[in-house]
Parts: sequence; C-alpha cells; structure tokens
Amino acid sequence: MNNSDQLIQSALDEVGACEKLSDLEDVRVKYLGKSGSVTEALKNLSKLSIEEKKIQERLCPVKFFCWNFQYTI
Repeated sequence: MNNSDQLIQSALDEVGACEKLSDLEDVRVKYLGKSGSVTEALKNLSKLSIEEKKIQERLCPVKFFCWNFQYTI
C-alpha cells in the first residue's frame, strides 16, 4: 500500500467513525482544508517525476468528490 492508498484509507476510516456532523466537518478540514493532508499532497505534485505524478494524481478525484459532498449535506 502506497502513501496515497494509506491517506485515502485513513480518511475513509475517520469518516466512518464520525458520530456527529461536526466530527465530519473536522475530518473534512483535516484532509481538504488549506493545510490539509490531501491539499498538501496535491501542492507537492510539481516536485515529483512524471511517473510519481501519475500515481499521486489519483487523489484529485477524491478531493473533488469530498468538496462536492460537503455541499450536499
């Protein structure tokens, strides 16, 4: 399992453990906020080789899905 998979799995585990809407918001900010884990990973794409970029770009759909999800709650 690579870092992207671990990050995704960690986010999904935390979302699954949320009991309140405020908990879900905290997880959203942790991963998708200005200094969030996914945001930082995407910012670092420019430093990677082409092969590494292809792997890391898998996170992009996750961010857009989560961004749209916040507006459907």
